[in-house]
Amino acid sequence: MTLFHLFDSFREYKELYVLIFLLGLIFVLFILVLFRKRRPAGVGFGLAEGPTTAFELGKNPQLRETYSNFRETMFSTISVKFNNIQVIASGGMGIIVSGMEKKTGRKVAIKTISPRLHQDPKAIKFFFQECQAIQKMNHPNIVRIYESANEGFLYYVMEFLEGEVLENMLVRTGILPTRQILKVGTQVARALQHCHSNGIVHRDIKPSNIFITTKDVAKIIDFGVVKMLNSDIKEGRGAIGSPHYASPEQLQGGAVTGKSDIYALGICLYKMASAQFPYPTPDLETKIFQPPKNLTDFNPNLPAELIQIIADCMKLDPSERSDASSLWARLRAVKG
Repeated sequence: MTLFHLFDSFREYKELYVLIFLLGLIFVLFILVLFRKRRPAGVGFGLAEGPTTAFELGKNPQLRETYSNFRETMFSTISVKFNNIQVIASGGMGIIVSGMEKKTGRKVAIKTISPRLHQDPKAIKFFFQECQAIQKMNHPNIVRIYESANEGFLYYVMEFLEGEVLENMLVRTGILPTRQILKVGTQVARALQHCHSNGIVHRDIKPSNIFITTKDVAKIIDFGVVKMLNSDIKEGRGAIGSPHYASPEQLQGGAVTGKSDIYALGICLYKMASAQFPYPTPDLETKIFQPPKNLTDFNPNLPAELIQIIADCMKLDPSERSDASSLWARLRAVKG
């Protein structure tokens, strides 16, 4: 077909071509909007979706009314101290909002606990453990908490983080460059060293609980299931955490120590290096009886030292794993 025929065809069917072009443009815009909604909101504190999601609220008028009243009370109460309050996340545990502290002009995040959980002793315990744990921490790789309060509802105020959780970064990029893996790994190991030296085991280290700021600083967030080693609160047995990242002793409901956090960080390092989980399923039997997938199958250029470090973190016997201090030093020594 000659150029003349193409031009003649376009002139004859130009309305159809214009319609097809517009429909294509609308489709592309729809995909972009959908992708944007799935992107992180700029602050990620590991707040899982739960019964206070929009879907559940739509199905349950009573819950919707309770949630609405809670939001109104919360906004009214915290507006005494904060301006420009905006909801940035909501889920089963409550609501997270951002705001400007009137006294200091500092932008903060405020985490609340859902009113439906106020009568749940376990939820209250976890909330106060999280406050207590983070308040003890003063480390550049751990989210800072400024204050906690009970003013008819429970909440605490912490630093506002800009960036995204590691999980979202991995979804977007897949395998990370070795240099970035080492940078995240050393920062998280250093944070864990600080936690463990203060008698705290996080018990839920995973990419959605590691925040990467816009300045490329990794911070541990969401201490909702920390175990205070010196706490008088007796923990029940059973696995707490995320199955893919939980250590064998954690899945067995056994004693959980800082070495459990090291195992979880090892799985995170493996995921960053391969965009895969080391085991096809997260159950205990698989982790005990099946060897992890070979990292070099996914990332043949990975340094041998880093491969060995990851393997050592994932040892079944906690006593064979490095402590956080040794892990930090080993990761720093790897040439990326």
